Amino acid sequence: SSKTAKLFNNLLTLRLLESLLLVIILLAIVPFIPFRLANVPLIKIGIIFGLLTIFSQAVYNTASVVFQSNLTYHKLVVASVVGNLAFLIMVVVLTIGGYGVLPLVVANTLGAFIVSAIAFYLAFRKLGSFHFEFDLSLWKKLVLASLPLGIGIFLTVIVAKADQFLLSILKLPSDLNISNDFALGNYGTAYKIFENILVFPTYFVNAVFPILVLNRERDLKKHGQIFWTSLYFMLLSSLAVVVVGWLLAPLAIELIGGSTLPLATEALRVLILSLPLFFTSALFLFLMISQNQQRYVPFIYFIAAIFNVLLNLIFIPIFGFMASAWITGITELLILVFVAYFGLTGIFSKRRDALVIPENLPASI
Repeated sequence: SSKTAKLFNNLLTLRLLESLLLVIILLAIVPFIPFRLANVPLIKIGIIFGLLTIFSQAVYNTASVVFQSNLTYHKLVVASVVGNLAFLIMVVVLTIGGYGVLPLVVANTLGAFIVSAIAFYLAFRKLGSFHFEFDLSLWKKLVLASLPLGIGIFLTVIVAKADQFLLSILKLPSDLNISNDFALGNYGTAYKIFENILVFPTYFVNAVFPILVLNRERDLKKHGQIFWTSLYFMLLSSLAVVVVGWLLAPLAIELIGGSTLPLATEALRVLILSLPLFFTSALFLFLMISQNQQRYVPFIYFIAAIFNVLLNLIFIPIFGFMASAWITGITELLILVFVAYFGLTGIFSKRRDALVIPENLPASI
């Protein structure tokens, strides 16, 4: 409809401008980061390429709203599969050729842009047109409505990336006899594989969310039934992924880095053990939002961010990057306790507050 197209046009315009502002701020900060890594100039170039994915994510998230609201979220799977398959092919070629880290960063950026381009094309076909729109009154409403979730997403990025950032600047224990480059290479590779596993709960909860919202308005009993059925499925599937992931972890690391990443398998297995926490916390978070409890999200993730950063600051200098792997799971357990408490206290509430459809959230929330 024309109303949906207007909302999409304004939302995408707003997000692209926000992305541009964020990239400018981050580019201004990068020169002052005290990295303890070799070839820092090359790393900073890689960061610049990586920042471009902020734009692609803005496009993808906006396109996802179109399909989420129409219960056709499965169409985004096409975009994700094609883009990530292209990225995988590029990674294999670049790894075999020994091209180094920077080409891999560029490949990741290209893969992200392929995903967002396909998602945008599918949304464009659905809506029939696109042009930049600047309805400032609508922008104000969108910003105010999404502010709690926006703050939550920002804090989620801190929770997800603080450990890798700290591994690049903190002094590691001398008894481990490893460099920051070595630690970041092993842990970063393990975490990248772990992030890709989290794609599954991301798609599942985004597909379930509109159904939860609709039944919260129409049938509270069914709303609860859908949640509990989804929770059981997420628990069982996460346990299955833990078993398979544990067994295949050495093979995954071997295919990506071979003998250059001797400690990445151990880190990946520790991260895999935390998967049930991530699978279930994602569902509880969307349960909260379907019950109009998003105002608690910044509070939850602010505590989680402080908790995660403090633990990494304390334990990375003592135990190295393996501490970060364990802290990732412990932090997610803390998040799960919060989101489960708020979600379950509201699940049988008879209040029918106005609901706000959120943007697509990272599964690590």
